[in-house]
Amino acid sequence: MWNADPKTFVVLLAIIQTAGIGSACLARSAAAMRSPGILYAVFYGLLALAGMANVAALAVNTTFWLLSSVLLAVMVLTATLDLGGSRRATVS
Repeated sequence: MWNADPKTFVVLLAIIQTAGIGSACLARSAAAMRSPGILYAVFYGLLALAGMANVAALAVNTTFWLLSSVLLAVMVLTATLDLGGSRRATVS
């Protein structure tokens, strides 16, 4: 399936994962913006790409799949992290 150098594949996966983590941070910081739609779209696109990259890492049989899985989970947790927003709610 993959005829190129495995190092090239690992570098490509690392770029996808790094961009995914960055987009998760941007999506989380954009929650307070008036129109965060484009940042959410970029995050969802990179989340799907990171998921496909994770499956590809399993198919190519590299040892990078475990780190890729952890970074995929970190992407999701970063995007859904609540830094005290629920504590600011007023009790009536």
